[in-house]
Amino acid sequence: MRLLVRFASTTTRSMALGTGGIPAARLRSRARPARDAVTPDELNRLFEARVESASGIRSSGGTDADDSRLIAREAIDFMQRSVTDGEPFFVVIWFHSPHMPLVDPEAITPENSADALKDGIENLDSAVGMVRQTLRELGVRDNTMVWFTSDNGPENRVDTPDEANPNRSFRTGRLRGRKRSLFEGGIRVPGLLEWPAVVSAPSTTSVPCVTSDYYPTIVDYLGLDLPAQKPLDGVSLRPLIEGRVDRRERPIGFEFAGRAAWVDNEFKLVRDGRNAPWELFHISADSEPALLEAPERALATSENVDRQPEEWRARFAEMLRDFENWEQAIQPSRDEPGPR
Repeated sequence: MRLLVRFASTTTRSMALGTGGIPAARLRSRARPARDAVTPDELNRLFEARVESASGIRSSGGTDADDSRLIAREAIDFMQRSVTDGEPFFVVIWFHSPHMPLVDPEAITPENSADALKDGIENLDSAVGMVRQTLRELGVRDNTMVWFTSDNGPENRVDTPDEANPNRSFRTGRLRGRKRSLFEGGIRVPGLLEWPAVVSAPSTTSVPCVTSDYYPTIVDYLGLDLPAQKPLDGVSLRPLIEGRVDRRERPIGFEFAGRAAWVDNEFKLVRDGRNAPWELFHISADSEPALLEAPERALATSENVDRQPEEWRARFAEMLRDFENWEQAIQPSRDEPGPR
């Protein structure tokens, strides 16, 4: 199994690859340093040196341009060398596009224009196609796990049209909130898995998943025993991938700038600010997106929970207690020195 993980930014920009064609036992038996590891500063200098010479890419500022194909070429080079050497590989590809500033790859349309967005997304699509085609050419496509997702909802700009305007460049599908929000418009994004050797037929799921699930899923499929493993927020998605479950076994927690959310399958507790009230919603996939977290649809809030039916009072109290326990449990990791 090989693993390719791609992660996206403002709308859809992330990808990951794995260990195609190499038995898991062999993968487990190898413990070696990362190949050609570079620091962020070295990587930036690499982009600066190569971006001007990369075919079809123009830039005056390195990664401020639409560099999707450049990034894909670097990943492809690593994958080709790994397969030539008979080594498994793990690749995480963070595409800059379509992240602001939006730069037209052909340098024709203005920065941050709708045309620049369209061209940037097309360039991203082309880059993803390059990576997938390479997997086919290397003969490792079937046993390479490929994930594709985004890190958040669309950027919020004061000069963008109203959400209902069909000409709006960045849209959330009428979900409440946008980037930096913990309402669904800020955190509900597409997630795709391609792995022909295991996922032989197309399917969809309404079970909420999160990128924190990638690591335990990979460890599960590799059969690794990690006795010193610290507690994880994520869960293995293997039972879901193999069609053995239809619910998530552990909720998903979010915290950002005083905001917080706790997602437990079809229920969600969310607080839109440190001093804002908690709101409990039913976020069924069958619901009308615009109504999913409409304030008037809250099952209970901090301000009225005592007046709600017992079912919602109990659900509210249980989820709030679980969130507070989780928040306390992750505090030691916040206090540890090192990068975040």
